[in-house]
Amino acid sequence: LHDEELLKDTVVDFYKTLETEADKLEGFYQGLKKDGNMVEQYRIKVHSMKSSANLIGAIVIGGMAKMLEDAARREEISELIKMHDIFIKEWRSYKESGHGG
Repeated sequence: LHDEELLKDTVVDFYKTLETEADKLEGFYQGLKKDGNMVEQYRIKVHSMKSSANLIGAIVIGGMAKMLEDAARREEISELIKMHDIFIKEWRSYKESGHGG
């Protein structure tokens, strides 16, 4: 039973911070488009988003976050620019599709 409670709390926390996390990543994204130095902050944030997604079993966005994290690690800004909007749209769709409660 304890595990169920823990999982429920984890999922609730995920939905509570979903928008904030997306907004923070968007901020780093806007920054790295202007100045590649933001790529490390972007990588750290997308890494934590990946962990959150994997924790609640959101495999698709977890996988996308991993791709973004890898691209950021390699400092492939053009790859980030190609994938970022798709990822953010998917990430935010978790709120809209009523997965939470």
